[in-house]
Amino acid sequence: VQSPSHNEEYGFSADSLRDLTRVATLDAEMWTELFFKNKDNLCREIRRISSQLESYADAIEKEEEEMLKEMLHAGCAAKKEMEDKRR
Repeated sequence: VQSPSHNEEYGFSADSLRDLTRVATLDAEMWTELFFKNKDNLCREIRRISSQLESYADAIEKEEEEMLKEMLHAGCAAKKEMEDKRR
């Protein structure tokens, strides 16, 4: 939501942007408290996600097709595994 290109690219995001950014419209006081109470886990996950995003950026920038496909397949498998656990 805070990306400089957010307003320019909004039409390309569909419903997933709304789902991913719903915290931005909620109570800042409440979320601040929750973030601080869970700071160790939250910071670890933020750093993990940041590292994963860097890996995607590197693969795209270097046009490493096989690496990008492997990461996409791994993401798909992880999502399926998560969904299977919920059933």
